[in-house]
Amino acid sequence: MKLAVDCECILMQRSLELFLSDFISNEPDFIVSDVKDDVNQQVFLIENYLNLPFTKEMLLEALEEYSFCANNQMIKREPLENRISSLVDEFKVRLIKIIKDHYE
Repeated sequence: MKLAVDCECILMQRSLELFLSDFISNEPDFIVSDVKDDVNQQVFLIENYLNLPFTKEMLLEALEEYSFCANNQMIKREPLENRISSLVDEFKVRLIKIIKDHYE
């Protein structure tokens, strides 16, 4: 699990950096935050998963559960993406055939 920490509250930021020092990365799987920003990455919003105050153990347990659920969602998306890709490829072949038949 690779994380980044991005909080408005400086105390929360420093506490999370201390608790999660082994997991902090420049290329995170998701961001741990106290605010919902418009980012293109998954955000573990603390208030949705933990009550304040929380311990390091509670935080790690919640993050592991979140990470597990996020990974399962990605696995479920892949077959759908494969099906869509295959349908698009099939459509493209049929469309090219129709256009060629029309102009011949």
